[in-house]
Amino acid sequence: MDHPSQTSSRFESLPSELRQLIYEHTLVKSSPIVVWAASLRRPTDDRYCSRRKYHWDHEAMSQSREGLLLSLFRVNFVIGTEAQQVFYSRNTFSFCGDHDWIPIISWLNTIGDYNRDFLRSLTVGIPQPTRTWQWSDGSRAPSESLHHDDNFWPRNGCLSIGENDFEKGEVENINPALETFIAMLARTWDKKQETPALVLTFIPDDNLVPGVVLLGPRTRSDPDDDQDYRDIARQRGIDRYLSMDMPNLVEKWARDYRIQRGSRELDIRWQVRTEDVRMEEKRARMRKIGWQIMSEGERVQDAWAMIGDPPQPAGPWAWMIQFVLKREKELIRLMRISPPAADPMPDDFDIGVQR
Repeated sequence: MDHPSQTSSRFESLPSELRQLIYEHTLVKSSPIVVWAASLRRPTDDRYCSRRKYHWDHEAMSQSREGLLLSLFRVNFVIGTEAQQVFYSRNTFSFCGDHDWIPIISWLNTIGDYNRDFLRSLTVGIPQPTRTWQWSDGSRAPSESLHHDDNFWPRNGCLSIGENDFEKGEVENINPALETFIAMLARTWDKKQETPALVLTFIPDDNLVPGVVLLGPRTRSDPDDDQDYRDIARQRGIDRYLSMDMPNLVEKWARDYRIQRGSRELDIRWQVRTEDVRMEEKRARMRKIGWQIMSEGERVQDAWAMIGDPPQPAGPWAWMIQFVLKREKELIRLMRISPPAADPMPDDFDIGVQR
């Protein structure tokens, strides 16, 4: 039986092209590798309960790694370095479900600066952000809707256009760790040569399209169509709404870090999925506020619509459609914050894209 060192020596003697083929066959998956898949569970419905636990989907994480020969990383320095370069550059890594950005930052620290440079594709789930209260001077305080166990963060200084130019009401509570995440992806270990761009895809919860007012699943009323509902929505809040605050901040941070020496471009995309009937008249709205529709998927039937005995006929609200969005024009500055979630964004709202 050959000694492991002899086996690795013979492997290193193979032509580099052949070694690359072996790495690609043993370390590359056609589907994303799930690094994090978890849902936040609280033991009771008590909003003051301070215990929060993550329930991990171990099956999804383990299945995404099936067939990968990760032991190649530990053969020796040369083979391990070559194998990791193929592994991190040729796969898409996915973070699903609930998170506070800390698990993703921890993973980026774990793989190290050198391997981070090889990353080419990440997908990150975006749960609906918690909300906090903003006063007319821009200061913020925890709102009644914020769970006792949820963190509260002050307003980011970029979300303004001038002194005391703020709207009073509930706004999204954006974790500052998001900027750390963007900075870690943009900064590169090798300062001497240009690092290829990384495709970063954000995937919000279903029926969350940044800057587009949508209601909860199978809600028939639309504030864009019903003036009475608009008034109610302003008072009670909209149940499914993602403002432009997070996309604006992400674009700004990616641009700011890109112009620094030793940084790379982040190709930022948003993959959204919503009920098809909602989007019939929303495509123009999406383009108007600066989104380019890069691709539009096929209509698929929502699994919830098939529940029943016998299953009910599929109506227009039973179909889902997926879009991939990208900022159509470069963001040159943040003009202002998006309006509070309880106040639908007017069609003429300025989001700060270059005209």
